[in-house]
Amino acid sequence: MAIKKLVLDYDYDFLLIGILSSVPDYKLCWGINKVLNIVLKKEQDLELQLHDKEMNDGLKLTFDKPEMTPRYSMYTYYNEVTHLRYTVASNRSVSGLLIKEEQSVDFFLVVDGLYDDLKKGDSIVNDLRKQREIITAYKIDPNNLKSKQNLIFE
Repeated sequence: MAIKKLVLDYDYDFLLIGILSSVPDYKLCWGINKVLNIVLKKEQDLELQLHDKEMNDGLKLTFDKPEMTPRYSMYTYYNEVTHLRYTVASNRSVSGLLIKEEQSVDFFLVVDGLYDDLKKGDSIVNDLRKQREIITAYKIDPNNLKSKQNLIFE
């Protein structure tokens, strides 16, 4: 009997913006709300279910204890008119980075849904850069990230 394997491939077709900021998450989201005219709300922290993690020095960390589970702050807003979902997720927790390839990024802004306008993406980045709370912001291609599966929030 032949064995069939089901392979799920996620769609990484969304606008991803890396944000560098030294302010707390709630203050950053307040600034994003002002500039994008949205209302981000605090959600339950994103928890990555990891069992073992190899550190840079070859040591292994075990995440069997709940207090060791990496948790990342998350805020969301869904616009029912444009059908766009805005998600702000922190890149840092006490246990490590959400996206290791982007070590300088403090937060990610993910805009997904029926999003096709690349010019609007540039406009969002430019508006974010004007905020006092944000040091800089830039677009990132999620398809070039090895740990892009961490950006699928369901």
